[in-house]
Amino acid sequence: MGQKNACMRATFKCTWAEMIARLEHHMSTISAVHTGWTVAKESDHSFVVLANITDFSALSEPMMNEEQVQRDKNNGAEYTAYTMQPMGGWAKVHALRYEHKTLKGFVLCSFLQ
Repeated sequence: MGQKNACMRATFKCTWAEMIARLEHHMSTISAVHTGWTVAKESDHSFVVLANITDFSALSEPMMNEEQVQRDKNNGAEYTAYTMQPMGGWAKVHALRYEHKTLKGFVLCSFLQ
């Protein structure tokens, strides 16, 4: 999965398939500004994306143009974005078992600098 420096949570009213197709399209068109990304399904109408963004300023046009803003409005899409950095060498967790009301499984974490 590699190191990631950005996290975005999205909620939406369109279908999961429509939103994932849009996400995949967007990530392919901005491949020059990231070195990798992964998505986790939170529910049928939300997901979390982790990405390694190399040029945050270059994201403005593809993510905030009029067409994109209108499409998001039509689909009830709302986003919350965060930047991330390594926490340092104080913790190393290889696998953490968790249970959630909608998800069950393993989260793989590595907190190494």
